Amino acid sequence: MSATLDKNDFLKILITQLTHQDPTQPMDDKEFVAQMAQFSSLEQMTNMSQGLTKVADLVARSQAVSLLGNAVDLTDEQGNTVSGTVDAVTSGDLPQLLVNGNYYDAANVQAVRRSLAAANAGNVPAAGAKE
Repeated sequence: MSATLDKNDFLKILITQLTHQDPTQPMDDKEFVAQMAQFSSLEQMTNMSQGLTKVADLVARSQAVSLLGNAVDLTDEQGNTVSGTVDAVTSGDLPQLLVNGNYYDAANVQAVRRSLAAANAGNVPAAGAKE
């Protein structure tokens, strides 16, 4: 059971309150409008939070993909440092990097270096170019 209330819980409370109110003393209009404004704010914050989570996931994936072909130092599950070139990246909310034949969480990257192949790629003349 969650210790926090979400927008559905808030809506249930409001509906229960309206259902069980005394017909001879209905809820004050100002109070009702205030509660509806609170519900609207809660819904907007929830939607914004979900949107920010999606943006964070996209940024994490983009950063992981940008590591392809680069040399990295990362920590494994035992806390040991592993060095190698990123050969592949998995998709998903928590991208993983294929380094030395094993997959590691992208969040465990400690350092990134240009690999020799990537560094030399900048020194190769374009096809048909004269030196």
